Amino acid sequence: MKGNRQVVIFLLMAFFGCNNLVIAQQPPNDFCANAQELCPNQFAFASTNLATTDTCQTCSDFGVFNSVVPQATIWYVFKTNSNGDSIAVTIDVTSIPFGVEVGGALQLRILKQVNACDPSGYEFVNSSFSSTNLDTLFYFGALLPNTYYTLVFNENTTGVADPGIEFFVKVAGEAVVNETPSAILTYSDTVCLNETTLFSLQLNNCPNATLINWFINDVLMNTSNELVFESSALSDSDVVRVETTCYSPCSESISVVTNPIYVHSFSVSAGNDTIIDPGEIAQLHASTTAELFYWDTQLFLSNSTILEPFAYPDQTFTYPFLAIDAGCSLYDYVTVFVRTDIDIPNTFSPNFDGVNDTWKIPSIELYPKNKLTILNRNGSKVSDFSPYSPANEWTGTWNGAALPEGVYFYVLELNDEINKMLKGTITLIR
Repeated sequence: MKGNRQVVIFLLMAFFGCNNLVIAQQPPNDFCANAQELCPNQFAFASTNLATTDTCQTCSDFGVFNSVVPQATIWYVFKTNSNGDSIAVTIDVTSIPFGVEVGGALQLRILKQVNACDPSGYEFVNSSFSSTNLDTLFYFGALLPNTYYTLVFNENTTGVADPGIEFFVKVAGEAVVNETPSAILTYSDTVCLNETTLFSLQLNNCPNATLINWFINDVLMNTSNELVFESSALSDSDVVRVETTCYSPCSESISVVTNPIYVHSFSVSAGNDTIIDPGEIAQLHASTTAELFYWDTQLFLSNSTILEPFAYPDQTFTYPFLAIDAGCSLYDYVTVFVRTDIDIPNTFSPNFDGVNDTWKIPSIELYPKNKLTILNRNGSKVSDFSPYSPANEWTGTWNGAALPEGVYFYVLELNDEINKMLKGTITLIR
């Protein structure tokens, strides 16, 4: 009867398909191979509506309930924990077709999952059961540890039209309760400013962990499957949190967070940049509160172990100053600029070909107080800069408009110790 009913449903679907008729679908766990995994202590919705039947003696449905009549079954699977023992299966029936006799609506059987879905390998844990009560509880004992078991439900409603039976099912008990996962997050006792700190996560009772999310002050910094995380961007009082889930797909969330982290820091300064003429000597002026310090170079330096040594570079040179305190290191840098004669180019071509598109004046940054004025052949100002630098090099425009090619005049006031002024022409080529 049930098989004939399904033929009718199929023909109706074919007939009404063009009219966008909404037809209920068969359960996704209609077959053994598609068994739905049950998570401990979580109800799963179940429906036998449109569950199909197997008609061959080697099919997964055949013989599960010791019947020669093909059965319409739905399948669930669960895994016992490392202890095994007993479980309780709760069935809450919410919808039963009219005309089903009490005691005959729903049958349950539990199998040890052996040889996948081959009926010849089924190991039955119990005999068949029936229920139509709203709250029915079945107990099964002596389940093996770390073993997959299958719950098979049979609609058992021969002669009764679908919509089938709807119910909720839950497994609980000693055999399936998961051990409580935990985590330990460790990192260095001393966290140094601007230095890389390694965080290590240890997971306990956490099989099948998903991707691990690392946060700094609730900002997601990294997602991976690694149990370590590195950061060199920590500030004092930052908080690091790590999150993941265990027992996938029956996920249990786990999170661990640090206390506000003390980031060790101290003052360090290499002093201000300075400008000298060739052959001159500059005195450096470093300062720090660290216990240990030194200049991390001996080139062009009178003494690398004092705060205020003399520097005598023959060309522009940057001096690294290193300070160390409580195992933490911080660098600062100071540059001694050595003036050179300015060689001002007299042509440039702002045609956007990537070559010579701006008017570059080498070493202009050695004169941070300079002022540049550009005039056309009539003596009218077309551009000015105060100061002129690599950050604002002239592109041959004035007030956003491109100037025509031709010869222009410039006046460059260096505003140095001798108030040197340079004049000349610049040819703009388009």
